Amino acid sequence: MKIQHKYQYVLFDWDGCLADTLSIWMEAYLHFYHEYGVTVTEADVMSKSWGNWEKGPLNLGVKDNIGFINKISKRVIDRRLEVKLHEGVKPVLNKLFESGKKMAIVSSSMRIQVVDPLKKLGLEKFFPIVLSAEDVVNYKPHPEVVEKAMSRLGATNSETIIIGDSGSDVKAGKAAYIKTAIFYPEINHRFYSKEDLKALNPDYFILNFADILG
Repeated sequence: MKIQHKYQYVLFDWDGCLADTLSIWMEAYLHFYHEYGVTVTEADVMSKSWGNWEKGPLNLGVKDNIGFINKISKRVIDRRLEVKLHEGVKPVLNKLFESGKKMAIVSSSMRIQVVDPLKKLGLEKFFPIVLSAEDVVNYKPHPEVVEKAMSRLGATNSETIIIGDSGSDVKAGKAAYIKTAIFYPEINHRFYSKEDLKALNPDYFILNFADILG
């Protein structure tokens, strides 16, 4: 992939990409669907609710949409310092940093869910720009967070790539007219279909984080 040669600006998603957090989110979803008396499987959550704050819980019969979302967010926030990185993340970030790449995090999670583990894990120096849910009106797949990060970095479209774990990252990148990459480690197979992700036609499909360096 050799990002260090092709791109000067690298935007990373947090949940499921840099951070191994998808199981934490799934546990929260299943817990509160059960609490609300809704019987669901992981497949139901993924197909009808995952990442869809506006309509997801409603699709599965939860009437108190806002209350449900707030409970999930609080549960994930309470576990934020348990977060671990995917294998190989820190060495790759260090290599990119040492080679002069400018990096930012573009997340749809609350700031506290990103910044606190970022500090604990010693990644602050790599990311002078961290954009989260509080920084935008429109979440991914809308390109707002991508465009805002690029503006702050002084980035050009041709020199920028976004790396994420989901379709919303690819769609946001394409809408902002930059290159896109899906990171699909083995642990994420539980949550996303390889075929579905490849059908989005990302420019790169990465199985190991170290592949970013080629």
